[in-house]
Amino acid sequence: MSVPVAHPAAAFPSTARVLLTVQLLTLRLWFNDLGRSLHSRAQAWVLVGAFGAAIAGFTVWSSLQSARQLGVSDLTGAETTYSAITFTVPALTTLMVGLYVPSRTLVTEILSVMPVTDGAVRAAVRAMTGTIGGFAGAVLLAPLWAPVLIARGLDGAPVVASLFWLGLGGVLIALALEAALSLGYRTVFRMGTIFSRGLAALSAAVLLALAFADAMPMNGNIPGGLHQTFTAGLVDFAESGTAFAPATSALLLPVLAVAVLWACGRSPELDSGNSLHLPQWLSAGAASTPVRLELLQILRYPPNAMLLVFVNGIAVLAAVFMLRSAQDEFGLGVIVLTMVSAWAVGAYGPTRRHHWIYRTTEHPYAWIRPKLVAVGAVWVLLISVHGGWLVLLTNWTLRDLGLLLPTLLIELIVAAAVGVLLPVGRDTSISGAMSDALALALLLAVTSGLQSLLSQVGSVTSILAVQAVALITAFGFLLFVARRSTRLDLAP
Repeated sequence: MSVPVAHPAAAFPSTARVLLTVQLLTLRLWFNDLGRSLHSRAQAWVLVGAFGAAIAGFTVWSSLQSARQLGVSDLTGAETTYSAITFTVPALTTLMVGLYVPSRTLVTEILSVMPVTDGAVRAAVRAMTGTIGGFAGAVLLAPLWAPVLIARGLDGAPVVASLFWLGLGGVLIALALEAALSLGYRTVFRMGTIFSRGLAALSAAVLLALAFADAMPMNGNIPGGLHQTFTAGLVDFAESGTAFAPATSALLLPVLAVAVLWACGRSPELDSGNSLHLPQWLSAGAASTPVRLELLQILRYPPNAMLLVFVNGIAVLAAVFMLRSAQDEFGLGVIVLTMVSAWAVGAYGPTRRHHWIYRTTEHPYAWIRPKLVAVGAVWVLLISVHGGWLVLLTNWTLRDLGLLLPTLLIELIVAAAVGVLLPVGRDTSISGAMSDALALALLLAVTSGLQSLLSQVGSVTSILAVQAVALITAFGFLLFVARRSTRLDLAP
């Protein structure tokens, strides 16, 4: 535990310098940790480059597909929907990515004895979270905006400026809401840091969804509503092609969000650590079976537990929207079930340091089977619950769910493989955020590519055959990377 050290006020560096230094240091520590995992910096560069190329390729492919299929050249009649989605998606991805940012890391421990204010360090960590979340949101939004930008060519610069401001505003307001609500929960309800952050992220997502729900296509693109407080005039201006001059409210809200972040950053944060104490009935006899031990270790890592709370809360919110609107039920249901499958990204990293137990039994690969069973058991429970209400309360049928299950299982396996290649760690603030963001992007790529392929297949038998081949390939890849990771850990 670090001891506070008094420093002269003049010794403290500026917040801007701290932001830059902490972000560069965090990126370097993350890459060094990845290099140690792979026992080679060259392989780390290759892996990062491969992920980047895959995301870039998917972005280009999905953008071209969207431009050819939708053919949208302007925003006439769709201003409300486009602006609201552009604001909301980066905000939600930022909240989701932020769940995997531990409250205490190696960087914060190092800086705790240096002449740097706690508020500046927390601002740097939030800035990094916003950068990663905003990037993930941009990847998800690329297919939506590609037709407009491709059609407008060089004349689309004002549109790009509006898009950037909308996305930045969404990220800043999401971070501000999460910080303010987390502080409120800790102050009023005496919650620990772990639970207050998870509940704050879910509460912020609900507030954002409620504010922008009336602009969604499933609600008829209703004009007006709370979303226009921020987006009013931006898209209209982009269509006019004049100089960038956003509405006054669009300027004030991000400034207000920064002020809220600054105020929350100055408040003390009581850190409750990076592990959870599960109820006695759940943790009793934890080591009785390898599966139970793996499950306990996975759930005791706070980001994993908070992600499950977040995903289930979003699923409940989606259910409310679907029951109210009764439109686009299939698309929203697929998004909910895909989010459920993404939780496997954090199943490997938190338990990696305990795998030495299996090496003492001369079976170093023995952790793979109980890990898969533990992850699969949680996934089956979640899919059963959310697939059940989709079938019972909406127009979904058991056939729809059955045909989608192989794709969802492939998504689960891909998320688990990403978690092995880019393991979530407790020491750097972005290891989990990077894994989560890349998993979301790759899951979208896998889902889009597989659905595009299946749309060209006629019979149900052919669809199941394609899914079976994809499932076997994904599972084989997961086993390969898991065994390779173990071999690297065993190497001297």
